[in-house]
Amino acid sequence: MAIKKSELYSTLAKCTNKIRSNCGLNAELFKNYVLIMLFLKYISDRKHSGELELIEIPDGCYFEDIVKLKGTTAIGDGINKIIGQIKDANPGVLDFIDQTKHDFCNKDLGKDLKAASSVITELVTAFQADGLDFKRNRAADDDLIGDAYEYLMRNFASQSGKDKGQFYTPTEVSRLMAILIGVNRDTRRNISAYDPTCGSGSLLLRTKAAARPGASVSLQGQEIDPGNVEMCNLNMIIHGDETADIRWGDTLNNPLHERNGVLDTFDYIVSNPPFSLHRWMSTAKEDDEFGRWNHTTGVPPQQYGDFAFLMHVVKSLKNATQNGPAGHAAVILPNGVLTRGGDEETLRRFLVDQQLISGIVALPPNTFYGTGIAGNIIVIDKNRSRDGILFIDGSRGFYKDEDSKNRLREQDLRRIADAWEARADIPHFARLSSYDDIRAEGYNLNIPRYVTPESKEIDHDIEAHLHGGIPETDIDRLGHVWEAAPSLRDELFGRLRDGYASLIPSPDAIADTIENNAAYMARRVEFGCALDRWVEAVRPSMFALQKDCHPKEVIQQWSDSLLCTLLGSESLLDAYEVYDCLMNYWNETMQDDVYMISRDGWAPELTVPQKKNAKWSDLSCDLLPLDIVVETFFSEERDKYNELSERIYAITEQLKASTDGDDHEEEEGSQYIKLSEKERLMSTATLKKLKANLKKLNTELYDKILLKYSQLDEATVRRLVVNDKWLAAIVNRSHEAMDGVAQTLATEIKALHYRYADTLADIEAEVSEKESAVLNHLKTMGFTL
Repeated sequence: MAIKKSELYSTLAKCTNKIRSNCGLNAELFKNYVLIMLFLKYISDRKHSGELELIEIPDGCYFEDIVKLKGTTAIGDGINKIIGQIKDANPGVLDFIDQTKHDFCNKDLGKDLKAASSVITELVTAFQADGLDFKRNRAADDDLIGDAYEYLMRNFASQSGKDKGQFYTPTEVSRLMAILIGVNRDTRRNISAYDPTCGSGSLLLRTKAAARPGASVSLQGQEIDPGNVEMCNLNMIIHGDETADIRWGDTLNNPLHERNGVLDTFDYIVSNPPFSLHRWMSTAKEDDEFGRWNHTTGVPPQQYGDFAFLMHVVKSLKNATQNGPAGHAAVILPNGVLTRGGDEETLRRFLVDQQLISGIVALPPNTFYGTGIAGNIIVIDKNRSRDGILFIDGSRGFYKDEDSKNRLREQDLRRIADAWEARADIPHFARLSSYDDIRAEGYNLNIPRYVTPESKEIDHDIEAHLHGGIPETDIDRLGHVWEAAPSLRDELFGRLRDGYASLIPSPDAIADTIENNAAYMARRVEFGCALDRWVEAVRPSMFALQKDCHPKEVIQQWSDSLLCTLLGSESLLDAYEVYDCLMNYWNETMQDDVYMISRDGWAPELTVPQKKNAKWSDLSCDLLPLDIVVETFFSEERDKYNELSERIYAITEQLKASTDGDDHEEEEGSQYIKLSEKERLMSTATLKKLKANLKKLNTELYDKILLKYSQLDEATVRRLVVNDKWLAAIVNRSHEAMDGVAQTLATEIKALHYRYADTLADIEAEVSEKESAVLNHLKTMGFTL
């Protein structure tokens, strides 16, 4: 049965949350039980399919052997023994498994053996879902169980409380970092990636996922928290990387990826270290034995460990040689790194003078679990950037998720990626500053010094408040609108006096004036034509989707095509807003559809309700929705059904109102309608007949729909899904966004008008009038002032 990815993940999370609520473990501890169970399920299925070469599973230690223990009081001890036997069978491979962290005999799982058995049984059952069957080979770039692992980690990170969610870097930030270091452009067959503070490994895995198809990416990492080391190793194996080298230890004081006192170097490094780590130095002397820092380059201060991590990354990057290019890194650090003085300024000067920083991207505040501090992605280029540092302010584009965390939108990621690729100035968003400019700023890298934020404050014009009129300077701020639709300004505003204008239409007619403007309508038509060109361009590739297609590759192609098409046409609607329409629909619906196609082909499965007297509308289908099939083949029957339903409702309400009215006297305007006994009997008989007809019609339509779904050929399914579901939804959302342009513009212009609509003289006159009225009232009451 086809299972939707999003539905599978959310169901899994809800199930595990429910199970956790039935035992005494908090989210931080319970995640260990969930993730080890997911791991056991994964290796068992993959071993059955012959795709797990480096891990051995002894007889009696497969997931189905765990299932046999369900409902027994021996289930906890049995799972512990299975994990132990699997670990013992794989020395040097699964040594990272710490059974104390997921002891299934833990008394906190239940007050007694029976209660604990119930909790563990529920947990095992959760992983028996049809969608978690991985015996069949899946598209390599759409690793369902790997994505499920990350989904669960995010779920647990959001529940783990302050300072407990540091093991997880949000997916969109991980994706962005992989883009910034350029791993997707590397054409070499063998490359290396390293994370000195790897947590659960999400940054490393996103870096590997971003590499070109066919590239071999070796992953190395170090992590100080032993629990995170285990979680990271499990994550690597679940994502199909059984050879990742993840080590446990303090990276700053005891880096483990080294040979004879020389740090190993890597092509790519990604890291999200703990912000401003205090008292970090123990064995790492001021003149570091690995050459990461010294009194010449500067020594990271003891109270802030940020630069210690950054300098470790710099030293761990490859230098350019005849055998290959220099390395690239992306590190997330707090704002203080960009501005603080003292030892950190010395280190900052060194990095700038050595031209090692190629860019800095500001992220929104409250992005990370465990802290609300804003972070910045600092990009290091061992090639030594020649043109300067590119500053990008990505802090203002985001949405709030269900955890009240600020998440970068798809359009935000794409804007940043495109700005990074262009390395050019974009007003209020990006600026390429030379190293001389940065030296002139005293080596201060605070982004607002280079990228001027777009002012959101309202500058009030005293002249306009005194004498009326809308300042031309305020109107000029909408310059992008007047450039796209030059005649629109003249239809909205008339000259009042030098520097000031008046609104021509009434405030309520502004929207109509905009929508009826010839230039605006021309831009709408042009937008529609551009959208149509994109539809015709991508429709063939949508029709061509087959089983084992690569969903992430196809959406990349379609979204690139959309953005390229719209950026090439003049429009009042930002092309990135339309890109967001596509990507949001992808995340909500389309990726589930493409995933199902990649797994089961174009085979819609109709879900039949398991209840008596089911209506035709109770039928459902994810890939090919019921309403599309009904609209296409049975619209007349549906309309008759709806018309009959409305008649039944009207008569039922009339009889109800008449019955209720028996206890009320008839009054003028009363809602109660008095029916005679004869009329009531006739209506009741009619109602009975209509209900019988409706029941018959429902049965006929129900059976027709069942038959139609069973008879649909693949070509018809493709046509309906692509044209009537996917493209129709994307086009409708895009046009709705275009419609919003006029409403937004009308709102802004109304605000301009009302800001200066009442002059000082008008206000004084109104105050005087009200004062006079009050005095008259007082006089009438016998009071005088």
